[in-house]
Amino acid sequence: MLYDFNASVGDSISLCETCNVVVSSIDSVFIDGNYRKRFNISGLQPYSVIEGIGSTFGILEPTCHFEYSGELTCHSQNGHTIYPDSSVQCSIITNSGSSVQKEQQISLYPNPFSESTNLEITLSDPFWRWEIFDSFGRLTQSISGTSGTKTKIKRDGISSGIYFFRITSDSNKQFHGKLTVE
Repeated sequence: MLYDFNASVGDSISLCETCNVVVSSIDSVFIDGNYRKRFNISGLQPYSVIEGIGSTFGILEPTCHFEYSGELTCHSQNGHTIYPDSSVQCSIITNSGSSVQKEQQISLYPNPFSESTNLEITLSDPFWRWEIFDSFGRLTQSISGTSGTKTKIKRDGISSGIYFFRITSDSNKQFHGKLTVE
C-alpha cells in the first residue's frame, strides 16, 4: 500500500526504510466536484498526499531521494484533468497506449536498443516532432522539424532504462509508445 488514508494528525508515515515523517495537518481540497482529504506532511514542505490522487511530489515521491526530486503537475481521470483544475492540459505520457500498434503508421526497431533505433513513419504531414520522456515524465530527448519516412534515433547519452516516446505531427496528431534503452 502506498498511502494510508486513515492516518491522523501526529501519525508517523514510513516513506522508505530510513525516512519517517509525521502528518502535521489534514484538510480537504475541492477536486472535480468533490472534496478529497489532503494529508500535509511535516518536514517536507510543501508536501501533501491527496486521497485518490497521491503525492504532490509525484506518484512515488518522496522516497528518500538523493539529488532528485519530482512534482505532481497534473492528474487526469478518464481523459479529464481533475488536478489542479480542469483548465490545465494534462498531456504527460503515463502509459504506452496502443495507438502505435493500431495505427500501423509507426515502426520502431530494434526495441530495445543500445546505440540507435530506426523509426519509420508514414504521416501525411511533412514535419513531425519526436520526444522521449523518462518514467518521471521528464523530457529526455527532443528532435523537432523532422521530415521523411525513415529516421535514425541515436542514444545520445540517454541512460539505460524504460522510456516513453511521443511523436506529434504538424496537425497535432500524436502517437505514443514505449521503448527500452539497454
